[in-house]
Amino acid sequence: MRLSDVYDMTFAEFQIRLFAYKRMQLEDWRKFRLVAYNALIAPYQDYKKLPKTMDKFMDLSVGHTKEGVSENQKARFLEEYANYLKHIQ
Repeated sequence: MRLSDVYDMTFAEFQIRLFAYKRMQLEDWRKFRLVAYNALIAPYQDYKKLPKTMDKFMDLSVGHTKEGVSENQKARFLEEYANYLKHIQ
């Protein structure tokens, strides 16, 4: 597809093509995850350390967030860092 074709299409057509592209990319990632998961579990000796499902091995859901540090931990770290900066000066 040429860039001029993109400029000529309507916004609705662009959205449909974008949705299809994202769906194809997700399907490719699912194939990659399946191969990688099978490569991980095939020669494994200690099955207790394996991820139980492919979703735990590699989560492909859109919008998932990783848990970060709590505000209390962040405040404590900044306090200790300020203390450290005082001592090195």
